[in-house]
Amino acid sequence: MGSEFLHKTAAPNIYKATLKLLDLWRLKPSTAYRDRPFSVHEDFQNAALDVIWVTVVGEEPGVTRHEIHKLRSQNAGHTNTNNGASLSEHLRGIFLKEEITYIADTIARNSKIPSPKWAQKLETYPTLP
Repeated sequence: MGSEFLHKTAAPNIYKATLKLLDLWRLKPSTAYRDRPFSVHEDFQNAALDVIWVTVVGEEPGVTRHEIHKLRSQNAGHTNTNNGASLSEHLRGIFLKEEITYIADTIARNSKIPSPKWAQKLETYPTLP
């Protein structure tokens, strides 16, 4: 990656994702966590997924945005306020996370085999009935 690509494309997306992550962290102590410590590992994963996906593909998966919406709904006292758009964004984010996990696990597993190229081909081709 060149510095121009990073400066013009990646940096604005990193900035937006960081602001959304900070918004999420501002909401967490006022909702379900009530001034208790909370884990940020999944929050970082979601923000990184948002950044990488929008930088590479051009579409924002909206995983962090969905988490913010969910916490705001909990704060307002609503149990289920998902409209169709936010539900589809959440499902798309879940799908992306599952696919990335599958790809990473497959590559890790097949790279340990004596012939990783063939193992990867066998993994990706559908089985015949």
